[in-house]
Amino acid sequence: MPLLAPNRRALATRFPEVLGLLESVAPAAPLTSTPEEPPAFLAEAAASTRVLLVLTGLPGPASAATLLARAPRETLFWCIEPEPAPLAGRLAHEDLSAWLSDPRVFVSIGAPQAPVLRRLNRELAWVDGARALLLPTRHPGAEARWQPLLVATLARIQQRWQNVLTDLRLSPVRWENTCANLPTFLAAPGIDTLAGAFAGAPLVLVAAGPSLDDALPFLRRVAPHALIVTGNTSFRALAAHGLAPHLTVTVDPFPSTDLGYDGQPLGASHLVSPVFAYPGVHRRFAGRLFGLTDESLLLARLRTAAGLPPPPALLGEGTVSATILNLATYLGCDRVVFVGQDFAIADDGRTHAADTFYTDLGCNRQDSEQVHRLPGTTRREVTVPSRHLWYLRIVEGYIARAPHVRYLNTSHRGAAIAGTTFATYDEAAAALTAGPTRDFAAEIAARHATAPRPGARAAMAAELDRARAAMSEALRLSLTAALANEIALAEPNAANRRRFETAAQHFEQWRSTRTTEQRLLFEGRTKPEIFDAEKRRVRLALDDPSRPMREAGEVAWAFAEGAAELHRRLQPLAVPV
Repeated sequence: MPLLAPNRRALATRFPEVLGLLESVAPAAPLTSTPEEPPAFLAEAAASTRVLLVLTGLPGPASAATLLARAPRETLFWCIEPEPAPLAGRLAHEDLSAWLSDPRVFVSIGAPQAPVLRRLNRELAWVDGARALLLPTRHPGAEARWQPLLVATLARIQQRWQNVLTDLRLSPVRWENTCANLPTFLAAPGIDTLAGAFAGAPLVLVAAGPSLDDALPFLRRVAPHALIVTGNTSFRALAAHGLAPHLTVTVDPFPSTDLGYDGQPLGASHLVSPVFAYPGVHRRFAGRLFGLTDESLLLARLRTAAGLPPPPALLGEGTVSATILNLATYLGCDRVVFVGQDFAIADDGRTHAADTFYTDLGCNRQDSEQVHRLPGTTRREVTVPSRHLWYLRIVEGYIARAPHVRYLNTSHRGAAIAGTTFATYDEAAAALTAGPTRDFAAEIAARHATAPRPGARAAMAAELDRARAAMSEALRLSLTAALANEIALAEPNAANRRRFETAAQHFEQWRSTRTTEQRLLFEGRTKPEIFDAEKRRVRLALDDPSRPMREAGEVAWAFAEGAAELHRRLQPLAVPV
């Protein structure tokens, strides 16, 4: 039996992935009527303000109507169903279209996957936490069966939440750094210059865990036989003792990333970095940068205008080690040896090696963060902080995606890493020194010196002029709408309202017809401005007659603030000749 038309329309609009699953199965025979939730449950749900509630299924029609009427606007509901057939049976008989259409409601079959999770954006401004809430009449006595699905759902929602908030926090900083670095970044060779350059060679990934303290003799021994690559934090532990890494990678936009390089001899080391990294690091490695292309829309526009091919997607998630793992595969390395990749706390409580800026700042100790006991490489268990556990799982995911590479882990104090084999320093050194020696530093320098510079500078300059003009127009239109809104609110007469509506319509028309430019507009401060505006909008009183105007004003000012920042930073930019 097909789904009720209103239910199908709601799912097609908001959850097409769920609709596809429902239409791929035969609906299960529904109950005569779905039991409704008791008053105590409805009262608890309605009292949960600024919370994302994960529900075990969809409530009955009457319960859904009650929740929509009584629950605060700042409450979200995520309904999970373990199988599609029972839900298909219900939606073939019960009209839940109002529930499915409400922006506070989300639905997934099984733990939510990326396409559905990506719908959680501005709504995250409405809530401060998330928790599970079982529908008592839907699955009585089945709490244990639901527990794994609830845990997985909450974990994925939390990860999406963290990704959104991290992006909002980083966007303005990345944009400012991009504009500061762009001229020298465009003049430097891209990482594609090193594509396949070290086919068959091993790569040693040097992280900054406590076990790095005793790894220096091993690194000296294998440096002529393996490509040595560090992050910014582990760079100093090598450079301060006369061992220059062949490559160092940073993906951090904040000034703290330069603390790992400050005052250290750079030797022959070259930097691999995206355009948004802290400008001080780019200046420090001037003339020795390999550009790592990121998701910058401005950079993508300039590359496209210049006729350059799509760049490799090497920027990793969450930790610089993920980027280095991508880089190892891209360079053609057939082995990766982890050094100092502990993820665990040392016996004396340290989270990082002694010779790092964490020690200088007095923060090289485990704080009150939650910890976990996990299997170690040489110990039955080690202590892993929650944030390091997240990094560990990220690294394990990247290892699983490149099974053709052999992975060795020398961290005798650290957590076991799935997909790697533990090796002592002597065992790893014996394996690496059995291969030929290479002057990796000289090979890298030669590639950098002979790299062809990006062509079509004139095309890039023309595209930059178009981007400037587009942001100037966006600023003019959004600011006109924002100021007209202020006048209409201060003097709410028909003429002022029409003036605002006309200005807002002009800006919306620009947004709808200038898709590429609107995507650029979201870089920098625009996204966090819109997120903050959403927080204010959802708190406006429902009975305020001026609420629609105030909501529109919040949006107009958010875009105006963002456009002003982009316009200011784009004006002095120039493409190097």
